[in-house]
Amino acid sequence: MVYHEVDFLRLTEWIEDPARLPATKAFTEEGPLRSLAETIEHRLTFGDYTRQATITAIYPGRNRPDGVTYCALGLVGEAGETANAWKKVLRDDEGRITPETRLKLLKEIGDVLWYAAMLADELNSSLEAVARLNSIQLNSRQRRGTLRGSGDDR
Repeated sequence: MVYHEVDFLRLTEWIEDPARLPATKAFTEEGPLRSLAETIEHRLTFGDYTRQATITAIYPGRNRPDGVTYCALGLVGEAGETANAWKKVLRDDEGRITPETRLKLLKEIGDVLWYAAMLADELNSSLEAVARLNSIQLNSRQRRGTLRGSGDDR
């Protein structure tokens, strides 16, 4: 796929609403932009994402105990970058989110997602399993009236 030929702000709009993809030759005839359009229109599952992400997983300690450490530190680092980007929006733009800052935040969240997927993979699990476990935990807290408060086992 050739992403550099497409404005990332526009790409974000298309991903969020594939019906907005232009019906031009570039997107309908065979070629890199048709491939991009097919990717945008494809329903992406956590499993699909993880399979794609693992192809790019080149880091020290992969599939060894150090891999867990690397991914956990990367996750925290990217979460910090996300928070820092938002801090700058508050400081410089009085909390107004421009299309450019929104895109920056979405990209940082994507980096967080990558590390979360790799950390789950290092733990021989998956994002889907993590999401299911978290959903069960949240539903349990809601039923017991313990959504507010602190502690993992409330």
